[in-house]
Amino acid sequence: MSAVQFDDSPEVDSLYELQLNPGLNAELLEYAEKFKYMTRGVMIVTGMPGSGKDLWGNTVAWLVKTIFKGKKVFRDEIPRRLFGDYEEFSEITVMNEFAQLAADLDDQMPSEIKRSDAKAAKKMVDLSNQWMAKIGEEKLHNSVLFMTEFWRYMHNRKPFSPIGILLGAIIKRWRHLDLLLIGNAQQKRELDAISCLPYITHEVRCSWGINNPNAGGYRLYPVKWVSSSGVLEVRGKSKKFRIDGKQPRDFLNGKGYFNLFNSKSFGSTYSGISKI
Repeated sequence: MSAVQFDDSPEVDSLYELQLNPGLNAELLEYAEKFKYMTRGVMIVTGMPGSGKDLWGNTVAWLVKTIFKGKKVFRDEIPRRLFGDYEEFSEITVMNEFAQLAADLDDQMPSEIKRSDAKAAKKMVDLSNQWMAKIGEEKLHNSVLFMTEFWRYMHNRKPFSPIGILLGAIIKRWRHLDLLLIGNAQQKRELDAISCLPYITHEVRCSWGINNPNAGGYRLYPVKWVSSSGVLEVRGKSKKFRIDGKQPRDFLNGKGYFNLFNSKSFGSTYSGISKI
């Protein structure tokens, strides 16, 4: 007779408890209060090209890992050195890890699987589940996953790309992973209605205004309320944020948020509330 087994994982309250890193200045401590309810979930960032999506994603990813203890960042684009520690999460890294799990996987596997190719789609679903069990759950736990190409991976007209199938599995497990996924998309309606949209917890809408050429205006809509006790549907008011990407910051050695990543364009901006 086999021995009885029990789940000895940490209690829920301790599993999702946020702890601050030591040595934070007053400004970062203020941000900690603003961001404590935005460290978990599926956050899509929408707006036209050049509207400040990358500025939001890079700033929030950097602040979350800088403020909260143990947070890691995974991302699909290479940042500037100032961003600090991160791990790459891209089609290349994902397919390499898939290849380790399946010796017969074709390295030249197409990036898109046809809807009619049920066998290939099932194979990727099985590999995604294996990846989550053997690699992903430990790798992504307590982290931020920032995907600048999220719209391409999860597009509603291409729902069967290998990385899209894997992201669908990650999205469904975000709470178990204690994960914040930040995904850029020009329009919410472009995203897959089955594997993505039902799981969104935050939507951030971006726009440039007319006053400051180095800052972006953001309106955050909380689609769901995320806490350690559960996930609830909400109809709350949106919150306004403004990020000045060029303003020197003491905690960035006198640099601005623009120096965290390769910013291709600076917009104009918006006079908002809640400066970051």
